[in-house]
Amino acid sequence: CLIGFDNIEEAGWSSYGLTTFAQPLEAMGDAVIELIRHPEAAGIRRLFQPAPAWRHTVRPAAVS
Repeated sequence: CLIGFDNIEEAGWSSYGLTTFAQPLEAMGDAVIELIRHPEAAGIRRLFQPAPAWRHTVRPAAVS
């Protein structure tokens, strides 16, 4: 199995078919804007969930 990160366009090319994770760019951008507007919130930890883009480099687990 092989998994990439950032889900760049090339990962989806048929010659690669790389399973990867897509960054939630809109949510991350919103968080940056919120920090600009409210710099006192800079110490608050934010977690973002990347969305999986399942392709051909990960096989499903074998069923016993």
